[in-house]
Amino acid sequence: MNTTWRLVRAALCAVITLAFITASAVSFPADHQAPSRPTNLHVTAVTSWSVSLAWNPSTDNSGQFTYRVICSNGQSITVPQNQTFATFSSGLQHMGTYSFTVRAVDGSNNWSQPSNTVSAALPQDTTPPAVPVITATDVGPTHISLSWTSNDIGPVIYRLYKDGVVYGQPSSATSTTIYLLEPESTHTFMAEARDSAGNWSPMGRTIRITTEAADPDDVTAPTVPSNLWGGSFGDGSTEFQLNWTPSSDDVTPQQFIIYRVYINGDLSSITVGTTSLTDYGDEHGPTLIEVTASDEAGNESVAGSVIFNL
Repeated sequence: MNTTWRLVRAALCAVITLAFITASAVSFPADHQAPSRPTNLHVTAVTSWSVSLAWNPSTDNSGQFTYRVICSNGQSITVPQNQTFATFSSGLQHMGTYSFTVRAVDGSNNWSQPSNTVSAALPQDTTPPAVPVITATDVGPTHISLSWTSNDIGPVIYRLYKDGVVYGQPSSATSTTIYLLEPESTHTFMAEARDSAGNWSPMGRTIRITTEAADPDDVTAPTVPSNLWGGSFGDGSTEFQLNWTPSSDDVTPQQFIIYRVYINGDLSSITVGTTSLTDYGDEHGPTLIEVTASDEAGNESVAGSVIFNL
């Protein structure tokens, strides 16, 4: 009985081994057949910043492929197999002329022949961006935080006005904080937007904001700025880099603590919330640098100090 079982087991092992060797020897041919060429590519719509396209579908023996829409500006987009239309906006500029082709590519990276080529001339953008709407996001005794929005396509630059005067430089930022204001003081703000075509929006609605009153119960100054370090840049000038550990306060958050930097007893710089700056000394030689911290109630700490040899 044992001999018979051994013979059966040996036969089974031989069959399994032969099946494995046979299966391993089977190879499947690589797919070298490209999808068919997309046809009838045509423009369906044009804006100042985009071109919409459509085409007749491709086919492929694998049944799985995608489309690549290729623009003369060197950029392309991928479109799924079940979609034979696309809107192309990547890198386009108003008043530019661009040409497009479409190719199908399967999972084996076989590329079809390109479709016919179509061109589109984009018109000038004469539509101004939307009027920015300003919202106050935070108000304290010495600061006002603002944000604003616009819905224009492409980059937009904003110009903010504080009390009727341009505040800062026009930029793409959509928020800012105005510091060093007086408690219970009223300020007006409005903004306008400019798109990348140079169109300015109408001036936005003016909003009026009053800072809060200082906390009458806050009589404690922030902690003393500590660990002042840095020094001269060593290039023969009196320029230096100064850093310190931030102060803390029982009422005012750290980002609104006001720091005053004194050089040899004279006020040189004022910063809010930051604990690093570049400044200039009066002359070469030992220079006393002092930093005080003030909260939004006006309580000022004693000075932390360091001596730099400029």
